Amino acid sequence: MITNQSKNLLWLPLLLLTIGCSQDGSSNSVTMSETSDAVSDKPHIALIMKSLANEFFSTMSAGAKQHQRAHADQYQLTVNGIKDERDLSRQVALVDEMVASGVEAIIIAPADSKALIQVLRRAQEAGVVVVNIDNRLDVDTLAKEGIKIPFVGPDNRRGARKVADYLVSKLNEGDSIVILEGIRTSFNG
Repeated sequence: MITNQSKNLLWLPLLLLTIGCSQDGSSNSVTMSETSDAVSDKPHIALIMKSLANEFFSTMSAGAKQHQRAHADQYQLTVNGIKDERDLSRQVALVDEMVASGVEAIIIAPADSKALIQVLRRAQEAGVVVVNIDNRLDVDTLAKEGIKIPFVGPDNRRGARKVADYLVSKLNEGDSIVILEGIRTSFNG
């Protein structure tokens, strides 16, 4: 069930992405979990990302923290990340820990497009608003689990297509190419 407070939390992921992606790239030392000073009557939002050692997620974390400091009277923020982008069990544990701590919302960049869906379903069942960012959760698995989780992020297929079209326009017949793959269990991989 989505409450008025929950509806008000749904705008935050887009704002966090926008702010996080527009930073100058500088970041403080990486911490695996950082919680803002909290007053219990403010909504508590958890941002759970992939590796904070990755500059993209470190920059997003810095942007989210900067936004929260500027709006400290409106919400409290806990930022978490895993040490290795493939540490699926730790990301599942972070979701469980955040639900147990009483957060009202979880914004997650999942390390795996399918495997996190069950724990996110449990979070929703506990009344937590869940928003998916960066790496889209698998649509078929969401349907199988009978849940809906909104996605805020890029259209990676369209972006990859544009890059491929550009590269093809620059290549000559017989040129060698290399294709680098990401993590295969991630939609954006």
